[in-house]
Amino acid sequence: IYPLLEMSWRDYEDAQLAALKLRFEQLKDSVSALEKLAKRQGVTSIDSLTDALPLFFDHRVYKSYPLAIIEKRDIAKLNAWLDRLTTHDLSAMSLEGLTTIDGWLDRLDQFGMLVGHSTGTTGKLSFLPRSQSEYVGWERAYNGAQQATTGVDPHKEFVPTFFPGYRGGHHMMLKMLGLFGVPAAGGPEHYHTLYQGHISSDLSSLAGRMQSAEDRGELAQLGLDPALLEAREQLIAQGRRREADMDAWFTKLMEEYRGQRVKIGGTAGEVFGKNAAMPMR
Repeated sequence: IYPLLEMSWRDYEDAQLAALKLRFEQLKDSVSALEKLAKRQGVTSIDSLTDALPLFFDHRVYKSYPLAIIEKRDIAKLNAWLDRLTTHDLSAMSLEGLTTIDGWLDRLDQFGMLVGHSTGTTGKLSFLPRSQSEYVGWERAYNGAQQATTGVDPHKEFVPTFFPGYRGGHHMMLKMLGLFGVPAAGGPEHYHTLYQGHISSDLSSLAGRMQSAEDRGELAQLGLDPALLEAREQLIAQGRRREADMDAWFTKLMEEYRGQRVKIGGTAGEVFGKNAAMPMR
């Protein structure tokens, strides 16, 4: 993949088209959502890159489930919905004992899937199906991008990493950092996060609805699990003390890694807005 990044698109367009034709033939009858979209768009074959454009899923496809499924924690229906977006037979996975979104995503991991989700800023989470069968290509692309932007080959050189966020979760960014960022740092002991906990997918899935209900004084009427409400309160309290936590965390790491090369990740606001004024002694 690395030489590919240095080539003009004209040099590999034919190979891209051949691969696109092959994938369409492989997937058109095995991914229910693609089959339905192809029929609606009248696409029966791919003869040019332009022919494929109507078949690319936009973000709405990945959150096309009814919101009531999330509110009622109807894991069976949510699993059946996701099954339409992948070639893997999710109906073969046991759903016994599952009552939460986090539990469902954990079970999918065990089943061989690597499903992550968006932040839910539109009011619904987008669930993005990946699997272990895609891991090698996904890792290669991730590490190739890292090497292109940093000059460091994650396969040959490990760089201690600071991430001013949570240790894990099923949010896609956190999932990718867990899969690829931790190994690139040299292992969990060299991957430092501000908080050790995991972001709750259940909390993320209902955050907007909970805030709206609270603004109307109707939060109690949602009938949510008390544990979920408690987790929300803890998250709010954590947000209030985040600035102090960041100061203490970065100060400790700067002392520990003084004179060493490190990698600091996070959003621009976290990395530059807050810490640009911090003395890097």
